[in-house]
Amino acid sequence: MVHEGAYDFTRYSLSGHRRLFNGFFEIESGIVAGPATTLVWAVENFALAFVSRPMLRLATKATVRPTLAWLKYLDILLRQWPEAMDGASCTYFLGAKAEKIVAKTEFISRYAGAKHVQHV
Repeated sequence: MVHEGAYDFTRYSLSGHRRLFNGFFEIESGIVAGPATTLVWAVENFALAFVSRPMLRLATKATVRPTLAWLKYLDILLRQWPEAMDGASCTYFLGAKAEKIVAKTEFISRYAGAKHVQHV
């Protein structure tokens, strides 16, 4: 998915936020936009891959967005499922300055996504 095109230098998962803000303790964290939003954006960008003319791109967006917009509301239901974190398109981390940094093994143990996935 294209977020900022040429200016898309970083994207962070919840684990990425945890690592980035290592000197902070977590007050709250979670999903802003979940896997249903990710799906809508993916379908839109898939459709846009076939058109290059500006007017056709606008027409494609004007067709795809209203047709699939309802799917984003599924994210409200999916927030309750830890597995939804793996496909989230946007997460947040709210923290406060900590006395010490968090060990790398601790962010891994806090992972809330699909537990059955083996990382090697």
